[in-house]
Amino acid sequence: MTLRLLFVALLALGATASHAQMKVGVVDPDLIVPQMPEYAQVQTDIQQLEAQIGATLQAKQDSAVALNNELVALANNASANAEVRQQKQAEFLRLRAELQQGEEQ
Repeated sequence: MTLRLLFVALLALGATASHAQMKVGVVDPDLIVPQMPEYAQVQTDIQQLEAQIGATLQAKQDSAVALNNELVALANNASANAEVRQQKQAEFLRLRAELQQGEEQ
């Protein structure tokens, strides 16, 4: 009986000793990532891509505004060809859909 009690006591001491030696580390990626050499290049690439996408969207928006102005002028002109008006409307709807898709991304 005493031997069993001694064995259980040794097991308990061993279990607590192994837990006491466990070390926990914490890593702060916000501190480490900017120090990486690739970080500056990735930031530059992202800025260039943002500028490119912004310019593309701005050009499409300008085209849509110009096309809308043409449609308004055609609507005010009674002698305007209905087929031309439909083509301009279809092109305007296509541009508007592209702009909406670009804003969602």
